[in-house]
Amino acid sequence: MNPDVRHDVSRDAPRRPDRHRPPATHRARANRRGASLPSPAGTRRENISAILRRTAHGHCTFDDAVRLLSLPPDSPDALRLRRAAHRAGLRWTGGRGHIWFAIGMDGAPCPRSCAFCSFGERWGLAGTPWRLAGDEAVAAIRAHDVPGVGYIVLRTTDLFPLDDLAEIARRVMPLRHARLVANVGDFREDTARRLHGAGFRMIYHALRLREGMDTGIAPAVRLRTMHAAMAGGLALAALADPAGPEHDAREIARALFLHKCAGADVLGAMARVPVPGTPKHGLGAVTPERHAQLTAVARLVAEPRVPAICAHPPHALLAESGANVLVVEHGAIPRDTQRAHAAWRSFSLDDAAAMLRAAGYRVG
Repeated sequence: MNPDVRHDVSRDAPRRPDRHRPPATHRARANRRGASLPSPAGTRRENISAILRRTAHGHCTFDDAVRLLSLPPDSPDALRLRRAAHRAGLRWTGGRGHIWFAIGMDGAPCPRSCAFCSFGERWGLAGTPWRLAGDEAVAAIRAHDVPGVGYIVLRTTDLFPLDDLAEIARRVMPLRHARLVANVGDFREDTARRLHGAGFRMIYHALRLREGMDTGIAPAVRLRTMHAAMAGGLALAALADPAGPEHDAREIARALFLHKCAGADVLGAMARVPVPGTPKHGLGAVTPERHAQLTAVARLVAEPRVPAICAHPPHALLAESGANVLVVEHGAIPRDTQRAHAAWRSFSLDDAAAMLRAAGYRVG
């Protein structure tokens, strides 16, 4: 992390031994529950042009991120930010774009009852439990291991047996084009090693925005799993997730820097989809422009070291604002009450590839 960062979000973040650790002189420790951090006294307020010049060269501080996230999303400066992030993204990734294909393996009421999730048991939306048969999962994985798909993600509820998930992974390995990613509940290092041994190479696991307040999981548990995953040989993907209108600039910046300090290989921004019947529904969703702004700041915070910036749900502004990874989903969707028997919202692999190519990325 850049030594100019003035807020220590690294103390709680899991670290790989080979990652550069920030200096120990930071002014404040990130609050896991989302409280604002004070700005350091005497901080000079640079103009946006100066910040964009510096961040586009791979030097983004926490204060820079807060300034950029505080811009009105529809302002000329926010447009300049998105364009700068797009140029940086094309340069830092070598113009390579990828598709993240996610398979929701099962649907069931979840006792965690996160305030934004359609699976929450308390909301009564999940319906009769179901799970994808092993042969169906294997067929879906093989059918989507194609050029352009960089990640195939198996997403489960806590009710899906990890032994069964590992067996599915063993059946499909080796993949020709994609890395196999697990998006599962919390676990310890021995489970991470089992997943790695079965063929998984990455875990999606984020400290969600307002973790422990809007979720039924303690932040320490999420952080412990991130430690365990990397200790067990799995790379980390973690987005600022799930972003809504109520999340301020400091909350978003804190999430981005925490995951960056954790050594994540995939960063980005996931916007919350307001599901009717969940507590967060009434707060609505961020606009496409705001989502693009979050994505742009994620690209600049990540700096050149992080090769992949993922943004979801997809729209064209994201690929023009620093994202080089777009998501296609199938099966159980925590942002919906209906199982997606085909691509969710009819957004297909071809659509994702076309969107990335239109933004100047090479796919496949």
